[in-house]
Amino acid sequence: MKKIIVILKYYKNNVENIKKIVNFFFKEIENATINRYFDNEEIVLTNKEEFFYEISKKEYKDAKNEISIEICSNSLEELSIEKNLYILYLSYENYEKNQKKIDSFFDDYAQETKVDCIFLNELKYFRNQRIENIEKLKKKGITVSKDKILEINGEKKIDVRKNAGYITYVKEIPVGVAWKMWLGNNYYNWIPKETLVEFKDCYQNIEIGNNIQKIIMTKTLEEFTNDKTDDIKWNFRKKLNLNSITEKIEEFEKKKEISSDEEIFEAFFVDKKYYEIRYFDKKGRSIEKKYAKFYKVEEYDLVENEKVGRFLGETIGKIENLDIEKLKKGYYRRTEYNDVLECLKIIKNGERINKFDTEIMLQNIADYEKKEILEKVIRYIKQNKIDNMKFDNGSELTHRDVITFFEKNIEFKGSEK
Repeated sequence: MKKIIVILKYYKNNVENIKKIVNFFFKEIENATINRYFDNEEIVLTNKEEFFYEISKKEYKDAKNEISIEICSNSLEELSIEKNLYILYLSYENYEKNQKKIDSFFDDYAQETKVDCIFLNELKYFRNQRIENIEKLKKKGITVSKDKILEINGEKKIDVRKNAGYITYVKEIPVGVAWKMWLGNNYYNWIPKETLVEFKDCYQNIEIGNNIQKIIMTKTLEEFTNDKTDDIKWNFRKKLNLNSITEKIEEFEKKKEISSDEEIFEAFFVDKKYYEIRYFDKKGRSIEKKYAKFYKVEEYDLVENEKVGRFLGETIGKIENLDIEKLKKGYYRRTEYNDVLECLKIIKNGERINKFDTEIMLQNIADYEKKEILEKVIRYIKQNKIDNMKFDNGSELTHRDVITFFEKNIEFKGSEK
């Protein structure tokens, strides 16, 4: 029986997202199996009310992603959830009959939820593109071209990377090309949105709202699964440089695993730079973004094959001054000497300055400029005979302590906080 597969990927799980899918696609639940890894318990439920009640319990929130769910109905729909990867199976007859309604649901769903991607494909085609066994494909009546065959340790296999419609999973993130795709949020870390928007060799490529890009490769599913449209699929793979995405994802996921799943860490790529944002409380301890008082942005070079390379420096500031969208568009301003000079002039005039803001400003100087700026600061202090520095909290520094204040903060290392 012909079926549709829909793959949905999230940064992390969300009970409300599950409810929306189940309510739309499942009139009733014939069987729902929940495996709770955190307490080695398996629960079987037979109706939606019980299912929703179960997954709404506090234990699921505390358990983060340590659950898997399998749901089936008597109308042949199935939903599989493993961590934050959802796979939905629909009967083709149901999809064909309600295509506009279902696509409209995914349009709204992609915009309302923090989904990274939705891939919609024909199940048989999706599976065939991933088969490595030559004999298995021959039994299906599919001819395998010689250029797709490779030999490993004396065994011949199909190099599935040479299949135009091949989709793989990298750290549970789908990478490849599907008939219909909704892309947004974290997926732009792997594929720059600008590059995605520029791709025109397809039936439709539009932004539907809330930063979600919707791509339909061909007008019909039959066209997409036909080898005659392989050129279009290869153009998509080459334009978006899908081969480089694997290393980007692995590097990003490695960083994310270290930082936990509590939004104390974010990362993204801009042009040939890699940025990490971390969040802190007043005492400099890592904390969730929603509770944070300060942020720190670290900047790295990207070297060959999109690998994270040389550390370039960091910026620290108050959380209310953080504008991630500007950072993603390439805006990344560090403290320059003119900023420090304005501060020095205020001190020279005997006026009080905000101690904390001044420390943050000095700590935001780029590493490669610290030595030069510090030399200029010391020269200015000595030439203007500044031996007193007043702060807004009533405290003061005198004589050599003035220079020490600048030395300490300009040479500041984030790890010392």
